[in-house]
Amino acid sequence: MEHLDIPDEELLEQIGYRLLPIFELAYGVKLDGATQAANIRTLSEAARNSYLAISHRRLFVKALITDWYRQKEDGEQAMTPDYAAALIKGQSEKLNQLADASQAPY
Repeated sequence: MEHLDIPDEELLEQIGYRLLPIFELAYGVKLDGATQAANIRTLSEAARNSYLAISHRRLFVKALITDWYRQKEDGEQAMTPDYAAALIKGQSEKLNQLADASQAPY
């Protein structure tokens, strides 16, 4: 994925759009397409703007799935840019906590 000729914005959004029906099927839910398309764009931008040690692509996928699960339980809502940035940062911190000194999670 690091050497594809697809702009990061398009790549992350396409990943999100392809993961959505898989998530819906796996959890037996139907999320609002327009809300989730906006959330995918917002989270994609937050991931691309992050300057963290972990790959922004990995953080995007982890944060997106985590938030879909939260929305499944608590109801759907549009992400704000601040929420998306905090979600990306929070996933980075969680992955760093899981890593030991010899094995980074990226």
